[in-house]
Amino acid sequence: MNTNLPNPLHSLASVTASVTTSLTACLLALACLTACDRKELFEHQELYAATVSIRPDWQSQSPTASALQIRIRGTHPATDFSPAISTDTTFTLAASGAAAASAEATANATATASAANAALPEALLTLPEASYSLIAWHEASGLTFDGTRFRLSTLPDGTLAEPAPLCAAAITFCAIAGQENRPPLKMQPHTRLLKLTLNISQGTPELLTDVTATLTGCAATREIGGGEKLTRGEDCELMKAEACELTKAEACELMKAEACELTKAEEDKLTRTAETGDVGSIRPVFTRNGNTLSATHRLLGIAPAVRQQLTLTLHYAEGEPQTQVYDLTSFLSGFNRFSPDTADEVFTLTGDLRLQQSLESPGISGTITGWTPGTETDLEAGNK
Repeated sequence: MNTNLPNPLHSLASVTASVTTSLTACLLALACLTACDRKELFEHQELYAATVSIRPDWQSQSPTASALQIRIRGTHPATDFSPAISTDTTFTLAASGAAAASAEATANATATASAANAALPEALLTLPEASYSLIAWHEASGLTFDGTRFRLSTLPDGTLAEPAPLCAAAITFCAIAGQENRPPLKMQPHTRLLKLTLNISQGTPELLTDVTATLTGCAATREIGGGEKLTRGEDCELMKAEACELTKAEACELMKAEACELTKAEEDKLTRTAETGDVGSIRPVFTRNGNTLSATHRLLGIAPAVRQQLTLTLHYAEGEPQTQVYDLTSFLSGFNRFSPDTADEVFTLTGDLRLQQSLESPGISGTITGWTPGTETDLEAGNK
């Protein structure tokens, strides 16, 4: 009998021990890899978190509201360690220093505010590194906002309501991790005062008892970014202008046209443009001071693709009322060209009103000549 043969029980124990050791080593290696993945994911999230400071810049203007609505949207791209992260956050930035995150926010962006300057509060956001679009606006009477465009409400008589002063901003910016980001949120004015003045330079002022008016061709909507510009194509062709970046009014000036005369076909095209709902009319209310009648009305702007026509009805102490229509397109050409530095300047348009009374026939007639555009401060205009 050979006593040198291996013991089967000892061999089985040896194999079992070897397998157990290998399995333990695998489990330890797997645990280590899992820990490494978690660590890398954690470091990735920390690495791609950006701090963003939001503070409105009124650009020498007086703030037109005590609270702003801020909406920020963007998407951090997917990586090997995490899926794409979409951010759509809306919050209120109030002059009291409170910035409350909206319940509709879809990201874990946090908003805090600095009360260092109550007129210009600051919001600090923590956002994933990405490119963002940001809009800032505030509530203003007479206006509704659909996310990109302001629209004037309509009065029962079909004319446009007068808006309250309005400033807004729309920007895009990149939030970069590892640094504080301060995108320039420059608040742009979106309304301006128009003042119409009639100076009675001839005749007996007492013979004129009242003036009623309607001005057509006023903007009913306005993009939050501001500035209605012509685009290359049919609009440029319509205006016969080389510089497509110019507004209609600027193109008219470039053409040296007194009233931007258009062909009938072009005029019909403008009429169709007016039917889209972006254009409306207002009813300026005239008040009297001695021999001067004036009306001040705030506008979103002058519609650049249509005419501005003023229909005036003069009411006299004797005879029938007299209605006349004046094309003011060329005179109002500069209305939309205002900046934060000139937002408080009132656009004025002054005309000479001459009254005539014939001895041969009853009644009175009036003629307005010498329309002259200009500017004055809103304080001089009554700060309406």
